[in-house]
Amino acid sequence: MNAPFLQILQSESPKLRNKFIEWGSNKWNLLDGFAVVSFFVGLRLRLHPTTRGIGHVVYCLDAVLWIMRLLDIFSVSKHMGPYVVMIGRMVMNISLFL
Repeated sequence: MNAPFLQILQSESPKLRNKFIEWGSNKWNLLDGFAVVSFFVGLRLRLHPTTRGIGHVVYCLDAVLWIMRLLDIFSVSKHMGPYVVMIGRMVMNISLFL
């Protein structure tokens, strides 16, 4: 969880604003940051009895973000990469019927 913050602080830019701009230029960094924030938002919503259902929805959407990230990581693997490509093609074909 501290990895995004360490990436921001350890970048070579001298100003903090430039460090955030450099970090935000990568789409996966933005996705990771949004996934971490949405996890804590979902946790906070789930702790209240009145917003428990909304918290579950936020958790589900957060799980989708993390699965997308894992699929991107596995696509580089020599063994898992072809399977990830097949899963992506199947999802695209299935989405035509939905």
